[in-house]
Amino acid sequence: MRRRYAEDRVSAMRHLIRHYLEMVLAMAAGMVAYGMLFRRGLAWAGYVDEAAMAVFMTVPMVALMRYRGHGWRQAAEMTGAMVVPMAVVVVVAVEVLGITGRALGMSSHLAMLLGMLALMVVRRDDYMHAGAHGAHGPARPAAHTGHVAHAH
Repeated sequence: MRRRYAEDRVSAMRHLIRHYLEMVLAMAAGMVAYGMLFRRGLAWAGYVDEAAMAVFMTVPMVALMRYRGHGWRQAAEMTGAMVVPMAVVVVVAVEVLGITGRALGMSSHLAMLLGMLALMVVRRDDYMHAGAHGAHGPARPAAHTGHVAHAH
């Protein structure tokens, strides 16, 4: 019994890690598209540029979450967990510390990734299981049990 519980926890943790990495890859794909379209990298180019990059990273991440069965609430929470820490780092770094350039880009992306990971740990029940995620995901058809109900 205890061994089965440990195996289930390891499997759930693997799923959480895989899901996190899938979201990071979806975001990276969005960032590549952004970079190719606007010919930019991680260097600071202004607040509008940061916002556009965040949108390009968010859209494929949300699409992946919806594809994986997450609800809109979960996608919105993840978007907030991603964008809010990044925005705080950008504003503080630029306005308070006067930091721009590659260091700003790297630190804002690190804040984004850590915010997402923190949300996944806090809401681990939403991210540690395959299939429909949480009560707010899209409805999934029930598995066919082989039993057919007959009307009398």
